[in-house]
Amino acid sequence: MDAIDRKILVELIKNARAPISKIAKVPRLTREIIRNRIPRLIESGIIKSFIARIHQPYFCTGVANLTLKLLKFDSGKNNELIEQLVNYRNINWVTELCGTSDLMCTFLYKDLEDLSDIVSGITNIFGTNLQDHQLSMYIGEFKFDRTGLITQSPTTFPTETKFSESRNISLSKEDLIILRELSKDCRIKNNALSKLARISEDAVRIKIRRMEKLGVIRGYTIVLNSSAIGYESYQVGLQMEQMNKNTIAKIRHYVNENPYITFCVRTSGKYNIMLAIEVKNRTQFKDELQSLRTFFSDEIRNYEFQMSLTDHKEVFIPQNLM
Repeated sequence: MDAIDRKILVELIKNARAPISKIAKVPRLTREIIRNRIPRLIESGIIKSFIARIHQPYFCTGVANLTLKLLKFDSGKNNELIEQLVNYRNINWVTELCGTSDLMCTFLYKDLEDLSDIVSGITNIFGTNLQDHQLSMYIGEFKFDRTGLITQSPTTFPTETKFSESRNISLSKEDLIILRELSKDCRIKNNALSKLARISEDAVRIKIRRMEKLGVIRGYTIVLNSSAIGYESYQVGLQMEQMNKNTIAKIRHYVNENPYITFCVRTSGKYNIMLAIEVKNRTQFKDELQSLRTFFSDEIRNYEFQMSLTDHKEVFIPQNLM
């Protein structure tokens, strides 16, 4: 990956639906270069998919995280179970772990009864081979941005999410068709959306602009395969002494100043904060962890980390909820 690839990736992370003509306005990029480079970035596995940032609170009451520890390891059987987990209702993210747990997933739920049913359904997939599981509910998302992995410089994430801010909105059948398609491939052309939704291209444009204005669609980005550009991923849980305004302000500042922290969310559960750190090697992770513990030396009561091996799914909204 060279400097041109990095420029293209930064633009796609910021707006994966941007037309080639707009990306070509970046210095040293042309339409021909972009048309040739994007397929290469896909073929090399660096870009896994192009997805719409759909605002989760419009489609659920809350988001929860579940870690799973298995009793026995059987790679063949586990692959079958992971496939079931990936396709289970309301699941939007699944990753394999190396550490005290084996799998981690997040899912969206409608109410507490639905939350309980989903947890029961997931644990039933693994049956007697499930040794332990740990549930955390999301309160607020402070950062979800991988731009720093390309630029290696701080980025301020402008669109924090509060998972309690759900609102009632009216979406038509055509709106939902458009959302489903954009969530699978946000670079889909308007003429293709027009055929699928059975409305005109002008109507497609109007509906997309309306959903952007309402905040249903908060942007478009890529699913970046960080391991393909030389990064290792770690999931870190922090148990803080107090989650007061000063602590939250410090967390916001720290994660936005650190380009290697790609995700940070406040949770209720064993840990107050969960974050993802991407590093080039374990020495860098040691440095990042020590920096984190030093910066929050008065706040951190306990912490835990695990290596993330393979992401099997990443979308903002599962198809069954749209």
